[in-house]
Amino acid sequence: MISRRLIRIKVLQMAYAHIRSIDKQLDITEKELITKSIKSSTDLYYLTLSLLSDMRYMAAKRIDAAKNKYIPTAQDLNPNMRFAENPVILKIEQTQHYQNYISNNVIVWNNDETLAYFLNKLQSSELYEKYMSAESVSFKKHLKFVIDVMTNIILDDDVFYQHTEEKNIYWNDDYSTVMPAVLRTLKRITEEEEIIFDDQLAIDENQEDCNFAKTLIRRTLCDRENYDELIAKYTVNWNIERMSEMDRLIMDMAITEWINFPEIPIKVTINEYLDIAKAYSSEKSNGFINGVLDKILSDLQEQGKIQKAGRGLLG
Repeated sequence: MISRRLIRIKVLQMAYAHIRSIDKQLDITEKELITKSIKSSTDLYYLTLSLLSDMRYMAAKRIDAAKNKYIPTAQDLNPNMRFAENPVILKIEQTQHYQNYISNNVIVWNNDETLAYFLNKLQSSELYEKYMSAESVSFKKHLKFVIDVMTNIILDDDVFYQHTEEKNIYWNDDYSTVMPAVLRTLKRITEEEEIIFDDQLAIDENQEDCNFAKTLIRRTLCDRENYDELIAKYTVNWNIERMSEMDRLIMDMAITEWINFPEIPIKVTINEYLDIAKAYSSEKSNGFINGVLDKILSDLQEQGKIQKAGRGLLG
């Protein structure tokens, strides 16, 4: 199941883009939310895993090139193939589910410079030297090496984040969700069993999360004009037209969630959007949004417009 926090962020981004666009249809924005913005998290997940495969493949190509030199050395002719034939990476590559996703979604690095950077970094590391020089390596040790490569060589390097952000504008907020999923997948791999890829990033059009995303963006964009009077009532020193569009949109989404999702506790909604405001608005926005939402909440409750189902959902 995809994180609700990630869905809220994706909805905020797409709603903001929709508001700033000219004559963009709501149906198109809703479709892009599901098929591009949210799906992009899964693309990043597979792209990150594929970096291991591409590094292994580049290492194998370098070995073949060395063998075919005009005057190869003894080392060129008898290379250490341990990384080039790492059984964990090969198992990932050979899994049909992985192959299908990579080919159907055109997930490729397509950047030899970046691949060479990470392979060079790996091959000059102490981690690599110990792995390649070990007398024997069990499957578990192969796996530990792969996890260490992902953790210390790839995910700990700004180059990875710079390159992925250049490939997709939607990925900037996905790292905190996707990278732990990548590591969970690697840690679950065994020699005997089929690899289980992490499906929590996917969103099915018939699932509850998809309905949450669609309802949240549609009702926010359709009803936000109805919230103008309510927001203006508690921002008497502010001209709503001059208010930060992001601040206003965050409040619109919180109000939408209170009214349309009776199963989500009020405090959860408040806390989620205040955390999002910290990342997407100015330093002063958090306190401003909190104060306005607190007053709006009391108003809506008095009007009976917030109906929560279940114990503990009103607090």
